[in-house]
Amino acid sequence: MKSNEALDKCLNCARKIDPKDQYCSNCGQKNTDGRVKIYDLLKDFFSDQLSLDSKLFRTICALFIPARLTKAYFQGKHKSYIGPLRLFFFLAIAAIGLAMAYAPKNSALKSDTAIFETRFLEQRQMITSLIDSIEVLKALYTYDTNKVQLLDSLESMFVTGKESILIDSFPVNLIAFSITDVEGTIIEKDSSSIMVAVDDLIEMPSKQLFELYNIEGFRRQILFSQLRKTLLDGNNFNTFLVSNIPWILLFMMPALALILKIIYFRRSFYYIEHLIFSFHIHAFLSAIAIIWLILFRWAGFIIPFGPLMIGIWGFIFLSITRYYDQSIFKSFLKLFLIVIAYLILASLFLIFGAAISVLLF
Repeated sequence: MKSNEALDKCLNCARKIDPKDQYCSNCGQKNTDGRVKIYDLLKDFFSDQLSLDSKLFRTICALFIPARLTKAYFQGKHKSYIGPLRLFFFLAIAAIGLAMAYAPKNSALKSDTAIFETRFLEQRQMITSLIDSIEVLKALYTYDTNKVQLLDSLESMFVTGKESILIDSFPVNLIAFSITDVEGTIIEKDSSSIMVAVDDLIEMPSKQLFELYNIEGFRRQILFSQLRKTLLDGNNFNTFLVSNIPWILLFMMPALALILKIIYFRRSFYYIEHLIFSFHIHAFLSAIAIIWLILFRWAGFIIPFGPLMIGIWGFIFLSITRYYDQSIFKSFLKLFLIVIAYLILASLFLIFGAAISVLLF
């Protein structure tokens, strides 16, 4: 039974309505006093669920038809399909999540620090063997001064005097500093790398390392601390970096849309059209990655790389041809330009994203 308040005002948005109206013209809620029947509850659930499922099904089907989603979106069919930004982000996160879940786990070593130490020991063994080989060659060419000097120069890359640098130390790179020569185990202040003893790198807190290795300046100290964390906690950093790929791609999309706008400057397409087209293409790529991972993990079936790439590039080519409505020759030429621009753009954004990830890790 309806209350007096429910007859002349919507309980959801408080907008005045005609007592004869069964639904609010503003928000669409049914005109009731808030109490619903079990039938109404079940009806709302199944109608919402079926609506969502049908929209998802229509969207996925249209996604695999070149340019279908983008054309439909700009024909005004916004409610028939999942929005381009939501679709792009959902599929990208799903693809990355599956890739991380299916990635092989390294259980042979107990921790990232143990992995780091093991890798360093392998490096030290290799360098030690190389130095021993140099000493043998020096003994063989004792009377050849030129060869001995050449071997001494090669050996000096790994040792200074009698003290080993690379055997007991590990280089930690610092960004945007000019490289200078190494002296002893500590390098000059303006260098882009510093030799740090592995035991110190693992056991000492960063503050003590700053003092011991003369790492001065807020910028250098922050870079050193973050790079040290990535070295000692490599697995978690890799996970953190991969999880940021959807965000890197998201920020790259406006730049890619600008590239498309420049390439198609003679056509009367709006910037937003290029942006939506980019979202849909990357949503398709994420969907392909999801299918590949599921088939590989659950069915043990691996799609051959050659046919897979032919199918992907064929889809992109058809999408460009259909949406921008140009000849095959022009579409092929512009696809070539897009690929070159995309490789440059992706490299820049991945490097930038990796640098930001190092600072935020």
